[in-house]
Amino acid sequence: MESGRCPVEIGKCGFFQKCANAVLDILFPKECLGCGAEDTYLCQRCSGRLPLLTEGWCPACKAFSQNGEAHPSCRKSLTLGGVLAGAPYSERMVRKIIGTLKYQSISELALPLAELMARKVREHPFFLEEDWLLVPVPLHRKRFAERGFNQAELFCKHLARLLGFHEERVLRRVSLRPPQATLGQEDRKVNIKNIFEADAGLIRGKKILLVDDVYTTGATMNECARVLKNGGAREVWGLVAAMTQ
Repeated sequence: MESGRCPVEIGKCGFFQKCANAVLDILFPKECLGCGAEDTYLCQRCSGRLPLLTEGWCPACKAFSQNGEAHPSCRKSLTLGGVLAGAPYSERMVRKIIGTLKYQSISELALPLAELMARKVREHPFFLEEDWLLVPVPLHRKRFAERGFNQAELFCKHLARLLGFHEERVLRRVSLRPPQATLGQEDRKVNIKNIFEADAGLIRGKKILLVDDVYTTGATMNECARVLKNGGAREVWGLVAAMTQ
């Protein structure tokens, strides 16, 4: 299968796999999302132009926070210690890359986003002084089957190599609910409650970087962080490809 594309589960026969590849090539020709250059979904030049989010924002109130740490006054409503984001979601190119990655199954686009995330982590010695555990926000098995992959898991694989951290899939989504993107802020908080479980034995005493694609209201990440802290995690921060402001 062409590098960067997730396998299409249509059977073990090579003939059917080739047919699937041919359909993908017709529907999604391989060209740079930025400049249209052939044979790549994001050329080196356009990748180098992706904006790094230079400032930090409190994950609760979205006001300025130098290191992405939650303000002391916001911590009562938040389980996360803070959130680091690679890029601003307001940038059209960033939104296009994330959308193409998720909904057109172009998995190679996870790498340039993971590189931005790794750059953001390296800016803060606080994260390099200890071994943090990378944990992807999970998809429900039905959503995983529909999409064929979990973009948060792809980020974790690249980040583990780029940062030298370990990754573990210690969270499970045990209930299928409406997608968060279809709901308002208050409905998101209710929709996400009690749908995650954690393997406590693997997280007790750990410092965890919880990985996902976009931080919007924070309802999903905060619920994941609550479950992880209840399971014995020492500290939980979010690490995302992009953040809305």
